[in-house]
Amino acid sequence: MTVADRRRASLLRRIRRTRISSETRGFFRDSAVLSVGSAVSMGGYFLQVVLLTHLLGLDAYGQFALTVSFVAVVGGFFDVQIGVMPISFAADHVDRRPAVAAGVFQFGYVTEFLLGLTAFVVVAALSPFAGPRLAGDQGTMLFFLYGLTLVAAVGKTTSSALLQLFGQFGTILRLVVLREVIRVAILAVVLIGIGTLVSAVVSLVVLEAFVAAVTALAATREFSARCGRRLWTPALTETRHLRRQMVAMLFHTNLVTYAKLIPSQIPTLLLGAMRPPIEVGGFKVATAIAAAAVKLVDPAWAAVMPRLSRLWAAGSRSEIRQLLVHGTVGAALVLGASALVVLVLRDPLLRIVGGEEATGASTVLVLSLVGGVANGSLFWNTPLIYAAKRARLAMWAYVFSSLALLPLLFVGIAAWGADGAAAALMFFAIVLNVILTLIALRLVRQPSTEIVRAASQAD
Repeated sequence: MTVADRRRASLLRRIRRTRISSETRGFFRDSAVLSVGSAVSMGGYFLQVVLLTHLLGLDAYGQFALTVSFVAVVGGFFDVQIGVMPISFAADHVDRRPAVAAGVFQFGYVTEFLLGLTAFVVVAALSPFAGPRLAGDQGTMLFFLYGLTLVAAVGKTTSSALLQLFGQFGTILRLVVLREVIRVAILAVVLIGIGTLVSAVVSLVVLEAFVAAVTALAATREFSARCGRRLWTPALTETRHLRRQMVAMLFHTNLVTYAKLIPSQIPTLLLGAMRPPIEVGGFKVATAIAAAAVKLVDPAWAAVMPRLSRLWAAGSRSEIRQLLVHGTVGAALVLGASALVVLVLRDPLLRIVGGEEATGASTVLVLSLVGGVANGSLFWNTPLIYAAKRARLAMWAYVFSSLALLPLLFVGIAAWGADGAAAALMFFAIVLNVILTLIALRLVRQPSTEIVRAASQAD
């Protein structure tokens, strides 16, 4: 073979290695579909804000926002990221033991119901005390009624997880479109016809219940078509050998949720305690713009989790590695381009969103963009750890990183104010993702269970 032939053969081998696999193409396609759904959801949300503010007034919308925030905070204490566990554990059994997969999803539904009911009870108990203080005379009723969404939406997350595992992202998009169309229509009818905030909240509770029911119906049909058995045929006993592991994952993902509260809520509170309100306002405007710029990659998280779970269950480590490489490059290119546009237009954007005084938060915006790009480009590290059923490792990474963030925030805010808070958050995002990525890469280098089993049988 001549030198030219060897070079040509080497080039062909490199092309084959870098060729996008069917799994990667499927991931990009699913991410694109979910991106459309995310855009539709955002559009529905903004139309909801427009309807409430224009038909009821800004004061009523403020009451509604406080109601939603209160219920979300209480619900957050019972958030175990329930969609992660069924995807991770059912992926091993969908094709070989569908009864076990059904039991896993049934366990998810039961857990979601118990947590939703508990969260609602807490909201109902706190409503008479927190409602009037935060949202005025109608606060108690508003908090109680909107708290019903915690029960009305029960099952939606587990049903969506099932659809994700089976690759039914088109169905998920159709459900999102249906939800947002009904949301805008029902709010318009209720606000024009009745014109009260209470009636608007009741309509949203009914909407949540309807969407949860339709999503559960779609999940039931998909499971029957894929597995050849009914989802609701009792199968909880089939998961006895998995129950301890499933509960452990729920515990660990719940702690991850708690740890995330530190970077999401504490910086603003500390900044407000140590600096004037105008600096807090600039910080929030800048971080909101940065978050919008990197939100483009959010759907990739939901798209990659079920795919990694299936590949991990099949022992396809090489395909996982290829998916990670291409996913990282694709996300970095998309986020880099988005961040560059925002970086160039940072002063006009800050001025449009927050007024002239917000332009002083330019450094905050730049630092937030850097942290957001680093976090978004490595979107796959936590899903991979969850797919490997090692949520405990992710939990410790989040807990230690979040606790280490606290002194950095104190020092940064004391010395540089909002810029120091943004620098601390950027450092936190980079360090956390380095830790999570090292853990994920170490896991993916381990031989699969199938390879180990085959080697032991050969011996």
